[in-house]
Amino acid sequence: MAFPRNSPSALLLASPNGPALLSDFGTAWHPDLSAADEPPLNKILDIGTGPYRAPEVLFAHRAYGPSVDMWALGVMLSEASRTTPPPTPVFESRPVDEDGNQLGLILSIFKTLGTPTPETWPEAAHFTVSPFELWTVFPHRPWHEILPDVDPVWRDLIAALIRFDSRRATASAVSSHAPTTTLMSTLC
Repeated sequence: MAFPRNSPSALLLASPNGPALLSDFGTAWHPDLSAADEPPLNKILDIGTGPYRAPEVLFAHRAYGPSVDMWALGVMLSEASRTTPPPTPVFESRPVDEDGNQLGLILSIFKTLGTPTPETWPEAAHFTVSPFELWTVFPHRPWHEILPDVDPVWRDLIAALIRFDSRRATASAVSSHAPTTTLMSTLC
């Protein structure tokens, strides 16, 4: 299975008359087709766009998997499910050409979710860049506080996708989730 690694909401093509499609697989990775040029434990880090980038990539973890796309999906759903206009991503990110882009995104993620600890993100203890040192400690925030205007069922799905631990909800779990099933029957 290939995974796109670049999933901002602008790449989601939806129509009331047809299926929802994900476009632009320019940075896709496939275990059989990509491994010779990009080994599974040493993938490129220049993936994703702005606020949709998963935290493991921001901390130089090259052995990431499809869960980076599930993080991006969670950010897209957080944006799409908000009832107060305009829809905005749950994290702030400066333009790519602006200094501090990546650090600003890390700070926004930490301010929103709380600063991770070795207990809340054990796999990060082995990352090239540690997320546990030199950061202001922000308290954990519950999802009903982060997204107060979002239906609790959607909020639970978003929380299963946007989490530090890479054991995020899978595509299969998302597709069988009640609100997703309803949404897909509307779009497809």
